[in-house]
Amino acid sequence: MSSSIFDDKNEEYLRKLIDADENLEENASLSLERIISAQLPTSDIREMEGSKSIPPSILPSRGLFYPEDLVITISPLKVKQIRHFSTIDETDEIDIATKLNFIVNSSIRVQTKNKSFSPTSLLDIDRLYLLFIVREITFVEFPSVMKLESKCHECENIDMVDVKAERLGAVKQGSLEGYLSTYSKNDRCISFTIGSNVMNFYLPSMENLEVARREIVKDDLTEEEHDRFMLCFLVPPGKKLSPSDFARFEEEMEEWSPDTYMAVRSFVSAVNSSYSIDVYYKCSSCGAGVATPLRFHRGIKELFVPELSDRSA
Repeated sequence: MSSSIFDDKNEEYLRKLIDADENLEENASLSLERIISAQLPTSDIREMEGSKSIPPSILPSRGLFYPEDLVITISPLKVKQIRHFSTIDETDEIDIATKLNFIVNSSIRVQTKNKSFSPTSLLDIDRLYLLFIVREITFVEFPSVMKLESKCHECENIDMVDVKAERLGAVKQGSLEGYLSTYSKNDRCISFTIGSNVMNFYLPSMENLEVARREIVKDDLTEEEHDRFMLCFLVPPGKKLSPSDFARFEEEMEEWSPDTYMAVRSFVSAVNSSYSIDVYYKCSSCGAGVATPLRFHRGIKELFVPELSDRSA
């Protein structure tokens, strides 16, 4: 299993999910309910019937870049929200991001002392995990289990794996441990020293990535101008960027030293190259732990527009 950028706890967490696989097959909600039951107090968030509150520490980001007091509460979707999502244009990157963020804003509430923090201030790395929980608590009478064909890397046995939130593992993997060694718990960021300057690095929020994508598409930017995108990695979740921020950032980069520019670009590149959404399960034949990339056979619309054939037996 690949090493995680976060820490050994994340790897341990994934291994426990794999070990619990038999129980998952017998009771599909067991592991998820057990995880969610260890929730943060939400006494001042009024929950709707059927909603769930989850601690940020179980998310792929491990909650490292969020305010320490953050509480996340998830509610089932309503029909009108599902109907709107069903109009998604999967050939349009902007529409995909917009519709996914629409679901986030429709079903997720957040609470923190940081009043500017909204549901789409949550990190892009955490979005699919959260959306799978939304899916699981939305379809109750019509249970729909997404299945993924996967081959075991040890014995080559082929399993049809049920894709659930609790099986989505270390999304950000790769060689970022060197950055994490400078993680600041107080500032909730990665502090990186470049010469005499200290720069704070973050993972990008959903809303800021959407703004960045819109700028790139709208202005038909050159490949060089795509460096504006790096700004998403230099602001904390909860700080919402505007189009003018990206234009101004490009001017500011001109004043950087070459070392600063390459340090930021290297961090962004390392994060992007290590981005992988994997489904973890235990091989039904040899018992080995397997990680297989998440795939949507009918497109991402499959998340909230399931078909009758998707229903579990």
